[in-house]
Amino acid sequence: VTFTNYSTIADTYLWDFGTGETSEEDNPVHVFPSSGIFSTTLIASNSFGCKDTLIKQVDVPEKYNLFVSNAFSPEFGAQGVRFFKPTGIGLATYHLYIYDTWGNLIWETDQLINSEPAVGWDGRDMAGNTMPQDTYVWKISATFLDGSIWPGKIFPDSSVKRYGTVTLIR
Repeated sequence: VTFTNYSTIADTYLWDFGTGETSEEDNPVHVFPSSGIFSTTLIASNSFGCKDTLIKQVDVPEKYNLFVSNAFSPEFGAQGVRFFKPTGIGLATYHLYIYDTWGNLIWETDQLINSEPAVGWDGRDMAGNTMPQDTYVWKISATFLDGSIWPGKIFPDSSVKRYGTVTLIR
């Protein structure tokens, strides 16, 4: 987190990040050790001995996440939409399966790099054959580095599932 100090008529600063760590910099950068809510304090002082204190809560969100899109096009659009590749961070295990309309497994991966999905589906089956434009079924099993299990994708109707559909557009 980058902190910006708006104090005026002060010449010394003491930041307490609520983690046991402090800084005397004007505008410090602090890396919080985990997610959670941290009470961060700034005490600004001037040469006359006047002090002022500001306390703010800093909410550091979970570092673990997995997002699954619902369409892609291998031939069109920006590079980021040419593969069906879920976006995630903090993954310990990950397995993505792609099935056709009849329930046949046509592609899968479990590859991670730096706790993120490493490869995406390019619209071909495991033998390299180009699959036709259609809607396919994906299924994902994943766990995060903290041992928690990915609960699934949240759909517009508020349901949460570890499977869904992706449309291959050609």
